[in-house]
Amino acid sequence: MGTALIPTVDYTSTARRPGWDELPAPVREAVVDRIGTVVRAVGAGGGFTPAFAATLTTAGGDRGFSQGG
Repeated sequence: MGTALIPTVDYTSTARRPGWDELPAPVREAVVDRIGTVVRAVGAGGGFTPAFAATLTTAGGDRGFSQGG
């Protein structure tokens, strides 16, 4: 039986996530249609994928977490 090759992964490195303003307009519009006008978006920081992830606050004061893949 042969030896399996195990890839080396640098777990100290993270992907850069896009900010709210960097999302395509149709994506932002779809989110606003669903939850209301977004007045604040706090990014979740880096991660293993470059997908959007943030806590969003609406004009009405509601807050929620949004992520995309």
